[in-house]
Amino acid sequence: MKHPLKVIVLPVSALIFTISACSLPAAFTSSPTGSGSQPTQSASTALPTPLPSGDLSNTSTPDVPTASPTATPIVPTATLSPAKLTPLSVAVNCRYGPSPDYLILSNLMPGDNVPILGTDSDRNWWEIEDPDNPALKCWVSDPVVVLSGDAASVPVVPVPDAYVIRAAVSIDKTTVHGTCGGPNPDDFTGSITTNGPVTVVFHWEIWKTGGAKLNSTADQNLVFPSATTLTDNPGSKSEDCGKYTVKLVVTSPNPVTAQAEWQVVSP
Repeated sequence: MKHPLKVIVLPVSALIFTISACSLPAAFTSSPTGSGSQPTQSASTALPTPLPSGDLSNTSTPDVPTASPTATPIVPTATLSPAKLTPLSVAVNCRYGPSPDYLILSNLMPGDNVPILGTDSDRNWWEIEDPDNPALKCWVSDPVVVLSGDAASVPVVPVPDAYVIRAAVSIDKTTVHGTCGGPNPDDFTGSITTNGPVTVVFHWEIWKTGGAKLNSTADQNLVFPSATTLTDNPGSKSEDCGKYTVKLVVTSPNPVTAQAEWQVVSP
């Protein structure tokens, strides 16, 4: 006679085994060789997809963002004031041109602080407004002044041309007592003054006062190494009775005429 307990246990054990088998992971199955075998990996496990073979030249390349150019920061620069100068210690000469060879026009006094208008090519002299005549310009030497402001931007300006500033004629006798029709000599001298180094071209003329020109000398050159006065004596002249005018005529670098009158009378 069968024991009633075994009849009940066997169906329950079979049921538990069936449920357990259904709950195993899909990646593993039991070995068909028996309960002692190790589980093996399922063939359904996903493998990496192989890359396509052939020409890859048309394969698009992803865009790589490029860095934007960095803006250069603007650094403000200091603005220098206009160039000026003042005497170093004492009054300084202001000359017609940039050299001691030029005429002194005025003086710049200590404490004067004036704008710089120009400079020479060597930057050894500075052009300013004439302290005594604002309509003119003059030059001061660099070693005797103190600069301020933007002296580096001062423009180079042309050196002014020197010229004749004065001419005169002096005559020995304004009245010559002589003999009409005879030789009646008189002596005169001309002087020419320039404001700098220059070559002056001039000649002499003798005129009958109120009448025609009697004679004239050839052009002569007179070389001035600096601002100075030079003279010329053409020698004595002999004239008949009457009134005469002697003229010193400068034709270059600028026209200037000086003259004097004398007369010849019989005793």
